[in-house]
Amino acid sequence: MTRTLKTAALLLLAAAAARAGWVGDCGTVALSFEPDSVVATARVETGDGPQVVDLYALLTEVPAVTRRGYSLTWVGGFELGLQAEADSVRVLAKEYPVAAIDMAQNDPAACVAAATPGWHLHDGAVQLVHWQVLVPRGTGRVLFRLADGKSPTLQRSRELKDYPARVVWAGSYAQGLADVLATACDAPAVLNPAEDETAPSRHCGGRSWREVGVLKPVGETAPAGKAP
Repeated sequence: MTRTLKTAALLLLAAAAARAGWVGDCGTVALSFEPDSVVATARVETGDGPQVVDLYALLTEVPAVTRRGYSLTWVGGFELGLQAEADSVRVLAKEYPVAAIDMAQNDPAACVAAATPGWHLHDGAVQLVHWQVLVPRGTGRVLFRLADGKSPTLQRSRELKDYPARVVWAGSYAQGLADVLATACDAPAVLNPAEDETAPSRHCGGRSWREVGVLKPVGETAPAGKAP
């Protein structure tokens, strides 16, 4: 890891914690069994022994918005944690699709990660992290969701410590938008769902970016944005 990358990542986290302007809920972090599109249910046979399941956190539905005239097109860092509602299921490992600094590197279920330029949004979506999860023999239905209380930034923020979001993400330091701090909705995933089970509902903090009013929709006169 280069010194420049580490310095930028640390500065991003510091900016997000100390002086970033909260922009409200922006986007949805969806858990998925596929890396490039949201697939919220899957089945795995564990009768013959344990299986390793791939699970992804995808940031989706990020609108085309600007801050100070710059288009928000990069994610510079994020904080979240994975929870499996089954005692025997264990998170083995995590992997980022970009070179990232992870302040929670000893906890495979948690992410306190930053990078420069970061995770590039394409059509409002990007893969944030890939987990490998061990599902023991004989496991039935398992609900995967984002865990409560896994964001250090939310926990130490006077403004947001009681806000019920489970994930926070920031704009890119390289893009000049590290002071953009967003929460997001989150959508769970189900392994081995019941036959008549519908898609699990998503969870949101309650205040959208439109309501907060810091971000502005991209208009015809908005500049293309600062390039990392």
